[in-house]
Amino acid sequence: MLRCIDQHDHPLHSAFCHLMRQVFTRSDFSRWIEWGEWGQGYRVLAWQEGDQLLASVGVTRMSMIIHGESIQADQWGAVACHPDHRGRGLSRHVLEAAIKQAGARPIFLYANPNVREFYPRFGFRPLSSYRFRWNCELEPAAPAATLLDLHSAEQRAQLHNQSTGIADSFRLSATHSSRIASWYYANGFARPLRRVESSLVCAGVNAGVLYIDGWFGARPTDCRATLAALIDQPVRSVEFGFYPDACLPDKVLSELAAVMEPEADLFVRGFDCWPAEAGLSPLART
Repeated sequence: MLRCIDQHDHPLHSAFCHLMRQVFTRSDFSRWIEWGEWGQGYRVLAWQEGDQLLASVGVTRMSMIIHGESIQADQWGAVACHPDHRGRGLSRHVLEAAIKQAGARPIFLYANPNVREFYPRFGFRPLSSYRFRWNCELEPAAPAATLLDLHSAEQRAQLHNQSTGIADSFRLSATHSSRIASWYYANGFARPLRRVESSLVCAGVNAGVLYIDGWFGARPTDCRATLAALIDQPVRSVEFGFYPDACLPDKVLSELAAVMEPEADLFVRGFDCWPAEAGLSPLART
């Protein structure tokens, strides 16, 4: 039978975690749930038989900013079917129920390359996603940004407070998305989170490039000084996982180059306003 699971359905949380481990071997929801991060904006539609969940879709109610306008949307994640029960149409049941519950709200999701032919059957269309590169040479500067540890409930609370109503991009962003971000930290998938000036920034350096995946806070007073505080080695370029028009001055924006993400596999349904050249922060993707 079809079940709708929310943050209060504790007996079914372990069954959901078990299904996730059967399908997604590298990720887990257990620690995220133990941290108390399953909030009222997240629910799971699942097919239950006995004490097992056999198929699921996680639905996050999203507050989005698109072209400066606020909209409500659903984002899907945790789309799964137990390996022993595939071919029975169970995923179709839960996805059709999620579409029905969405009503007029548009839906989007990030899939994987193995299921590119699956979602168009449900009215989704594929779109490209972009990162944005700024070629600039930066040297480390003091004072260095302060590293946060989200294993601490107090520091998770700082993240939640910082993300309230703040957008990292006016072109395309999600507000109040910190409980998505905390899932990545619970699984050890995210780059370090640091406090610099009045912002929290998810960033890390690899092969001379400073990658910025999330920015929670106001536009910095000095762009170069803020970025230099995030590094401990020289870099030759900065790459943002989102269009950073809410973070950086216009002069820098004019120097950005859009780089398509080859494996983002973005699908949308019911959107007629999704920007043609944009990227949603990796920390806001389920």
